[in-house]
Amino acid sequence: MAADPLVDVAASIADGQTPDWTTATRDLSSEEERGVADELELVARIAAAHRQLHQLLPPVAAAEAEPFADRTRWGHLDLLEVVGRGSYGTVYRAWDTRLERLVALKLFHRAPNPDAVMLEGKMLARVRHENVVTVYGADIIDGVAGIWMEFVHGRTLDQIVKGQGAMPAREAATIGADVAKGLAAIHGAQLLHCDVKAQNVVRESTGRVVLMDMGAGRVIADASDDDQLSDITGTPRYMAPELFETGTPATRATDVYSLGVLLYYLASARFPVEGKSVNELRQAHAAGRVEPLDRARPGMPAPYLALVSRALNPNPARRPESAAEVQRLLTPLAAPPRRLVSRWQTWVAATVLAVLALAWWRPGPLAPAAPVRSIAVLPIKNLTGDPSKAYFADGLTDVLISNLARVRALRVPSFEAVAPFRDKTDQAEIAKTLGVELLLAGSITQADSKFRMAVQLIDPTTGTVKWGEELTRDPSGVLSAQAEVARLVATRLNLTLRPEEQRALSPGALDPRAQDAYLRALTLRRASPTAREEAARLFREATEIEPAFAHAWAQLALVEIPLAAGSTNADRKARTALARQMAERAIQLDPTVVDGYAALGTIQFYTDWNFAAAEQTFRSAITINPSDGFVRQRFSMLLAARGRLDEAIAMAQESARLEPSIPLRHTSLGVIYYYARDHARSAAAFRHALSMSPGFPTAYFGLGLVAAAQGRYDEAIANIQRAIAANDYVAWQVDLARVYAAAGRPDDKARVLATVSDREKAGETYGIDYIGYIAAAEGRPDDAFHFLDQAVASRTTNVLWIMVDPRVDALRNDPRFEQILTRTGLRH
Repeated sequence: MAADPLVDVAASIADGQTPDWTTATRDLSSEEERGVADELELVARIAAAHRQLHQLLPPVAAAEAEPFADRTRWGHLDLLEVVGRGSYGTVYRAWDTRLERLVALKLFHRAPNPDAVMLEGKMLARVRHENVVTVYGADIIDGVAGIWMEFVHGRTLDQIVKGQGAMPAREAATIGADVAKGLAAIHGAQLLHCDVKAQNVVRESTGRVVLMDMGAGRVIADASDDDQLSDITGTPRYMAPELFETGTPATRATDVYSLGVLLYYLASARFPVEGKSVNELRQAHAAGRVEPLDRARPGMPAPYLALVSRALNPNPARRPESAAEVQRLLTPLAAPPRRLVSRWQTWVAATVLAVLALAWWRPGPLAPAAPVRSIAVLPIKNLTGDPSKAYFADGLTDVLISNLARVRALRVPSFEAVAPFRDKTDQAEIAKTLGVELLLAGSITQADSKFRMAVQLIDPTTGTVKWGEELTRDPSGVLSAQAEVARLVATRLNLTLRPEEQRALSPGALDPRAQDAYLRALTLRRASPTAREEAARLFREATEIEPAFAHAWAQLALVEIPLAAGSTNADRKARTALARQMAERAIQLDPTVVDGYAALGTIQFYTDWNFAAAEQTFRSAITINPSDGFVRQRFSMLLAARGRLDEAIAMAQESARLEPSIPLRHTSLGVIYYYARDHARSAAAFRHALSMSPGFPTAYFGLGLVAAAQGRYDEAIANIQRAIAANDYVAWQVDLARVYAAAGRPDDKARVLATVSDREKAGETYGIDYIGYIAAAEGRPDDAFHFLDQAVASRTTNVLWIMVDPRVDALRNDPRFEQILTRTGLRH
């Protein structure tokens, strides 16, 4: 065989040239050589059809070097990486800076008529359907025409069939019904697809089926060889018989025929009409050599066989009249709609023809909302090689949790809940402890100035990865990437995002300096009380760089609240007023920032004593994020203060259920049980907190309160001393003095109060109400009311629970007690 001429022909086709067939085939002598030439000419004709459709190249032209090969931006799109090249131009993975989402961008560098590309883009953008690739826009910038569209991760049906063989009837019908729906949408837009085939249909790992590459084939000029097709519309083995005749146009019926071939191929991994060349295919059609599907794949359901037979009828008038009819006939054979696919494949980028790149996510029509799903975000691993970047990984974890929690159909434990599992490897045990059904694991790496974040959705019961993704971002896009991950997770779980959730999960890019300050501050605020001032400084720095950074304002307010409480009386009022302004600013900038409501509600409750307003604020926060255990904990304490103990217990129980790994959720529940005089459940809650965190001082102090309320003073003293040994709060020392007084140990009481007096002189403070509790324990009601009056006048925090606090039970029958309740606003 004379290989060199045919190799030259193949090379010229790859370069986008039209070969001189007369010269190329002049010296071919064998049938084998002519067969190869025949197939090469078919490839050349399909390539020419692509070029004519897009008007990309002159009829005969050599491919030129790609202009702007080093460009990093095209209009408002940042070019992240090249994902495909062809004679028409280049396909990029790009970031839409206006809409904050990834897209596939086709740049037609060599289009002599860019306006034709704009026309094509407008045509394609007319189709909006979840089973059709979505085109977002088209433009001409710097003389280069481009179309941008969605980016899909998955595998083509051709890859699936070649990898696993023919599909079961139900799977083939399910996929076929989705393709038919997409094709019906295209026809509804008065367009034809003209290249329905297995290579042009992608199935995502979620199960979504996407029809790609619309309009890949059109009628081209007559061929010079009478033995070859004069018209090529589509791929030969999917082409309707009538298209093998010169001048016959493509129609909806020819698209339906191609759909029938696809259904045949999915069920059998074979084709109804076979031939080694285009000429053989034409002859086979003319002779009616069509292998019935029941022979190629015995055992298929009769309705499926009948539908395929109708779709492949050589008479267009006898085929199903529309793609919609095909979809209607397939639906009874298909699997019921799935909320989460039961069999996941490792995601890979699907390869399609050189005209189109695939897409990975789209915000188009989604399935109806699924029941609430529970998912825990494990602490993101710092794989940058720089240990100092630990704050960066932890901060991103916190931000990702915050974004996922905005989806009401998801229950997401807080960072505090998942942090203890940083070094744990037993995924099933982690999920069981947190009470979740899915885990989201991630890592962050850095290369040059870009960050790459990898995430995986894991089924903890099997340890299998349900879905995975990688995002590469410049520093300015790091935080917005966390919102994107949240959108992707919601999409993968087939959850419907409400409009407000869509808006909340579409943030803009931020100055990297503001982001860095924010992430550092998130870590510092948890480090220790002494780090709060530095955290406040960094949050403030973030707001100064980015004044519209709502989350930074909310976090700054939350940090300022305890700083204000611990400041001098002169500074407290001013700092609290600033914290209120910060919280209100956060809510004004973004009404979905839960931390803004948490801060504002806390100020309304603890500082303003405006209980009705605080309740409304906390309820607003819970509406936005029903899985926020911190807000529910604060709200439960408000309900307890107002004497609504049944509601308070239910709210605290839900807080502990949502975040079972946080000891404070259980100690708050223990305190409310203590207020309800349910000593057994109160002690159990405190002991549960200790089992989670041995030595936890708040739990020991709570056990001391319960024992004292039951008259078990030695046990109470021992537990309070354990609490003080771990955390020597001066207020706990004063309460220890109360228990000594109730136990009839005045000397011990005096000794403790002498120590407290020394600490007061050194600047430490506690609520004056504690002295009132000592007076009540010693049977001195006049003194007790004197100190409680002072506590109410100075708005001491602990007196808020005077309505339910067992420490003042001895005073309840005194008329002055109701007067105090009225002055607090707790009694109307």
